[in-house]
Amino acid sequence: MAAALRRRRRTMLWGTGLLVVLVAVGVAVTANWPSGGTPTKPAAAVVQPGTLFHDSSLANARYTIAATAGEITDGGLVLSTAAGQDATLTSVEVLDAGKPAALRLVDARVNTFGAKDRRVVGVRSGPPTSLADAAGFAPLHNKALTHTTDRRYELVLGLRTPSGAGPWHVSAITVTYLDGGQPRTQTFGHDLTVCAAAQTPCTPVGTAAIHTSASGSACAGRTTSWASGPPTRAWLATDLSSDWQGSGGTISWSTSRSASYSISASVGFAFTASDVFTSVKVSYGVTFTHQFSTSSTWSYQLTLPPNSPTERATVYVYAWVQPVTTETTKAQHGTCTNSYAYGTVYAPDKDTDPHRDYCIALEPYPGRPDLGATCHSGAS
Repeated sequence: MAAALRRRRRTMLWGTGLLVVLVAVGVAVTANWPSGGTPTKPAAAVVQPGTLFHDSSLANARYTIAATAGEITDGGLVLSTAAGQDATLTSVEVLDAGKPAALRLVDARVNTFGAKDRRVVGVRSGPPTSLADAAGFAPLHNKALTHTTDRRYELVLGLRTPSGAGPWHVSAITVTYLDGGQPRTQTFGHDLTVCAAAQTPCTPVGTAAIHTSASGSACAGRTTSWASGPPTRAWLATDLSSDWQGSGGTISWSTSRSASYSISASVGFAFTASDVFTSVKVSYGVTFTHQFSTSSTWSYQLTLPPNSPTERATVYVYAWVQPVTTETTKAQHGTCTNSYAYGTVYAPDKDTDPHRDYCIALEPYPGRPDLGATCHSGAS
């Protein structure tokens, strides 16, 4: 019988995201006809284009993200209302070259924040429901937007990728709203590309370049990072593994080397660790550390069945997955240039217990660095 060393297994239940049904607004028309006559088919309501909203998005923003688990949060479209006017949002549609996008819209929310606050949700992996505790979040349908000089509204859309590697695009977003009780639409340009993680166009994850008109001499070169959503638990692969073993072979592995895991990030994503540590501690009460390391005698024995994939035994540590936004400001050609990147940071917990918070599991070739919330031993 195969023996697997598992000091502790934890199971977390993911909450079920609420799918928001977006209802298009129409005007009901009642036709009157004489008794015994033939009813007249009501005329279809014509939704007129409107100009109530201003696009207050970060200028020249272009987002590219690798889809993981098939769900992403698409933010970054920031709206403000014209002076003295209010509106009620009723629905939204994502478009690709004037046609409905292949990316399926499954959730829509509004993020309310101050006019000077640049810390929008942006674009990142995972559904918007993971940000449901953020201040200012509300379902989009029948959301009233009130004009004030210090308020902005970000449309935050939950998108699900179709099967395949992509890439998929969103080139415009159309919103429908009520203005004085009349339905109107307004379309805004949007530049989003979603593709498989292995495709070159999706590295790095989530970038947006913004150029302002401020003088370059007024720019202080700096890089800051912050948590753009709550952290989630996951089992992450350490640097300790057996050799790869092919179909029908036997993994017979025993070692006393230390298993280590250092804070890391999605490919091509730069971040300031100290800022992330402070942000996640203040916002969510979680304390990260730069590195986890523990010494033990690790052993694993398992015979792989015929026609099984190439695998190896790997030690995993129970750690955190954290969505992060990084802002970089620098002077370039006399212009103050701000660039924003949206990525994921993987970090151990400061209180990781080396005697409990690890397990050994089979890792299929070419590697699986994140097992999610539960570490499934290869022997189970």
